[in-house]
Amino acid sequence: MSASRGDGGYYGRTPSRNAPPGSVRRSSQYSGRASAAALAQINQPKTEMRPIRDKQWIAMAAQTVMDHLIENRFPLPLERKMFDQGPTLKLFQAMFMFLTHDVLYPGYVFGKGGRKFEEDVITLMKDLRYPHADQISRTALQAAGSGHAWPATLAMLYWMVELSQAKLQWFNPEMCDDPNLTPIEKLSPEQSNMPERYFIDYLNQAYRAFLDGSDDFSDLDQQLRQSLGKVTMHPVFQELTFSGIEQSNGAVIQETERKAGQLKKTVAEIEQIMSHVRVIQSPRNERDQLEKEHELQLADSVKFQKMIEHNNQKKSKLEDALQVLNAAISEAEERLVALRTEHGGLLKAVEEQNLSPEEATRMTTERDTLARTLKDLHDRVAEASKTQWEREMAVAKRGSSMEDAIQEYMQVVYRAGLFPDAPKPFDQIQFGLDVNLTAPPAEMLNADIRHSIRPAVTRFGEERRLVRTRLDDERIVVEDELDRLTQFVENQKEELENREVRLNQLLERADEIREHAATETADSNLESARLEREVANIRTAAQQSALGLDSRLQALEIEYADLQHKTARLRDEVLKEVVNHTEAIVTFRTQVSASLDSLALYAENN
Repeated sequence: MSASRGDGGYYGRTPSRNAPPGSVRRSSQYSGRASAAALAQINQPKTEMRPIRDKQWIAMAAQTVMDHLIENRFPLPLERKMFDQGPTLKLFQAMFMFLTHDVLYPGYVFGKGGRKFEEDVITLMKDLRYPHADQISRTALQAAGSGHAWPATLAMLYWMVELSQAKLQWFNPEMCDDPNLTPIEKLSPEQSNMPERYFIDYLNQAYRAFLDGSDDFSDLDQQLRQSLGKVTMHPVFQELTFSGIEQSNGAVIQETERKAGQLKKTVAEIEQIMSHVRVIQSPRNERDQLEKEHELQLADSVKFQKMIEHNNQKKSKLEDALQVLNAAISEAEERLVALRTEHGGLLKAVEEQNLSPEEATRMTTERDTLARTLKDLHDRVAEASKTQWEREMAVAKRGSSMEDAIQEYMQVVYRAGLFPDAPKPFDQIQFGLDVNLTAPPAEMLNADIRHSIRPAVTRFGEERRLVRTRLDDERIVVEDELDRLTQFVENQKEELENREVRLNQLLERADEIREHAATETADSNLESARLEREVANIRTAAQQSALGLDSRLQALEIEYADLQHKTARLRDEVLKEVVNHTEAIVTFRTQVSASLDSLALYAENN
């Protein structure tokens, strides 16, 4: 909820000034169901309806953008000629970043993740739903101030300024009739949604008081009762109490959770539908790539199936070995029970015999001797059992290590493509290994490692190393070619900039020549007018003294004709020189334009 306004937006429709664009938010970029035809129509490039090449429109847009930047304290100095001639690339980037950070998206980070400025511009304009975002090219953004790219770039900046001004007006309650932005004091208590508005305003104030460290909300409760008393004429809220408000709040929360669940399901359905649409509308190369991935997955599934069968066979062998061990254990337990029974019968038979003291002593001595001998034998048996157990543990560890090594080996040969189906010329060699620990040492492994598998693996590794070396060489060649093409493009760009500079200089020179010719023509006209006035004066004087000044009049008329002839000849020479210069400039400009077009076409093709 907002801490700066008291309304809070009781329907949750209050626009957020700092809301991130669609590419940054986690929500889906599709706001509803749409057919494939509608999506295709939306994605079509729109025709530019604004007269962006008209000089009057360019002057109006430039003045609007400059005024907006100055009013919002743009940090760099601005002049009108910067907009008329086209700004520098640095100035354009500064203006675009300022318009983005000022109102449209203050928290956006340019160049995040190594992105270029041109990529950020295209992404932002698509997120802001600029109608002509698909027509923006990186080349035009890299030369934003050039003559052919500046009108479209200025139109984009003008659109951003209009959007910023509209968004600022949206937050002004005096210019927007949205009830979410209107102060609660200016709303009529007779409106049907005023109880909810009063309650949300109460929650806003209570939350701010809680943040300030206050725990007493009695004044706010009394203010809420007074506000709700203003709407007692509404039949639904005549018996409104705080318990009713809490129940209503709980119902609203449940309804919100239910709507959120429906929204998640709807978003999931939309994303599923759009994934199918994107697959259907994807280019052919993408479908080919998906088909290749599908074929690879099918091949992997076959390999996994064979691996599962191999593991099942190994499992059956281990189960057979386990059954043999269980049978041996059962047989040993039966022998132990029989020996214990026999030992008990012998003890009972000795007790039943009547022996003399000498025989008893002798038997006792023999028993002690036999007991010591038996104890010695028991110790030896225990030591032998311990040694056997240690050896069995060592064998088990060695077997486990062998199984781990074989499993690691099988994973390596599987990743290398040698198992289950090895490529030629290794298809006749069985790379799969299986161990049977219960078999004799010569038969534990099912294949000959030393004479069959190891030479084949060594030869396969040598071939892979040769292939890798060849691919590295090809990669170096491709990188060198790419660097050469990049340098060529940079050189072409520099040459293009130099030609543009020379063209501007020639245009300025042509303007100077045109102004000079106009000045000389004006001077000639003034001289002709002066001579005509002098001739008129001479004629007037000649009429007063026709006889005395007749010869003088004829001389002046001859001089006048000579001057007039010289003036006409000078005017013709000046006009002819201007025409020749103008034709040369037009021809040069046409050649430069053709060269630029061919260069642009070459750059696009390469």
